[in-house]
Amino acid sequence: MAIQAYEREAVEHEISQTIAQDIGTFARLSRQNGQRCHALVDAGRCGGVEGDRQEDGWVARLVARYPLDATPLFLHTPEAAVAGVGPWLVELPSMPDAADAAPWLHDLARGAGAAHALSLVASPLRSITLATHLRTWLDAVIHPDPGLDDDEAVGAVLRWFDPRIGFDMVTCWPDEVRQDFLSAFTWAGWNAEFHPQGLQCSKPHTPQGAARTEPMRLNKDLLLAMAPLNRADALLAHVHERFGSQAFQQIAPALQRWIALDQRQVVQRLGLTDFEDGITLLQQSLSLHPELSRLPGLAEDLVDARSAGRTLAHVFEAQPAEWWRQQRNAASHTWAQWAYRFLAPLHARRGASDAAHVFATLFPAASPAT
Repeated sequence: MAIQAYEREAVEHEISQTIAQDIGTFARLSRQNGQRCHALVDAGRCGGVEGDRQEDGWVARLVARYPLDATPLFLHTPEAAVAGVGPWLVELPSMPDAADAAPWLHDLARGAGAAHALSLVASPLRSITLATHLRTWLDAVIHPDPGLDDDEAVGAVLRWFDPRIGFDMVTCWPDEVRQDFLSAFTWAGWNAEFHPQGLQCSKPHTPQGAARTEPMRLNKDLLLAMAPLNRADALLAHVHERFGSQAFQQIAPALQRWIALDQRQVVQRLGLTDFEDGITLLQQSLSLHPELSRLPGLAEDLVDARSAGRTLAHVFEAQPAEWWRQQRNAASHTWAQWAYRFLAPLHARRGASDAAHVFATLFPAASPAT
């Protein structure tokens, strides 16, 4: 795959094509192992963007258009009023061995997968049984802190269905709790770079529902473990809110999130703890190019500025006009390089057979012999 000039449409097309193939692979592997395949969709993040907000009703229209058997998991819960924009469990049709050309497949990949709103579930359980299992794992309770006067228990929704944080969240859970959650299904998805990942119950078992009878208790240690999971996404959301989504319209959302995760790591590495520093660095990286924090001397200037009580915004304001001109001239080449780094592994994966795909490791019988 050669380095091409950066174009948002080309990046999104490459991502969608790869996700569509991944979905087809996972669906076929599921059926070959006697399991149904489902999409777990975070509806609130799907579809296009209207102004500065996500399109409403995208999943409902998708399942009506084709049609597909689907269950909003927030139904019959205290969050029923917002079931349409919550998690949906969608049973996927059988996939042929031929090219993955079904229209619903590409719509799902483009509208949910490329938006980091999709994960995949394989289970021999019927959809209604699987939905019941998953629904009971939505509720949590944060118990009062004994060190605080008049502190009270607080209910919470466990957002494991958000694939941006869900796999990492479940990994934080105590092993016995995690095994019970995964006892009904095998779970697959993608990380921020759309590399395949998955979780499954690691102990011998017959897949069955393990419905919870009470909310999961979130103690202090578990809350601390889960707290960092969405910080990069929160940082990106603050940048959009402050500067407007239109300012970054030409950057594919998947690249924006990748850059937000990268810049958060830069901030941590430099020892910059102020949230405003993260906002400033990410805004400049998206506005110019994501190599800013790696420019010779700039990282040192950023650290020195904070040590002297100045903000990162002051550092950028102090740069001479020639520096800004150089960065603007470098932007197109830098964005092309970052897009290439992001897309090359996806492009290479599209040539893999089902048995050689990472998802096949979740189905031992389907993995190639070693």
